[in-house]
Amino acid sequence: MSIIKLLYYTLFNYTIKKDGYSVVTHIAASFFLLVLLVCAIADFLLILNIIVDNLFGFSHVRKGGIIFIIALGGVLNYLFIFNVLKFEKIGDRDDHLFTLEPKKYKLAQVIIITILVSLCILLVIDILQQYINEQRRAG
Repeated sequence: MSIIKLLYYTLFNYTIKKDGYSVVTHIAASFFLLVLLVCAIADFLLILNIIVDNLFGFSHVRKGGIIFIIALGGVLNYLFIFNVLKFEKIGDRDDHLFTLEPKKYKLAQVIIITILVSLCILLVIDILQQYINEQRRAG
């Protein structure tokens, strides 16, 4: 099982356990997967940005078009997951959950938590780095 599929199954199972099964559960899980993948990419870009000291010239104030990008990414992610990778939309058990081995489930949880926590830490470091650079330029 690929890491992407494992993460999708884990997020799908979490969504069902949290809100119950509905016809949009697979859409919510695929959107959560998109957000997680964007966070992982942001982690990588922030590490590069911190190492090279503002490589991309990204300002945390200018965020125009982010809603359009998220919506377009959501549609493309949905098409990619269910049409290209051919993930199942409903789990194989009677309660619509996917069957996951406990080791794989724990691995997926560790990956999800690591991505989200590292994104928060890297964002704080990047914002502090930009603040220090602006203070140096001003003073």
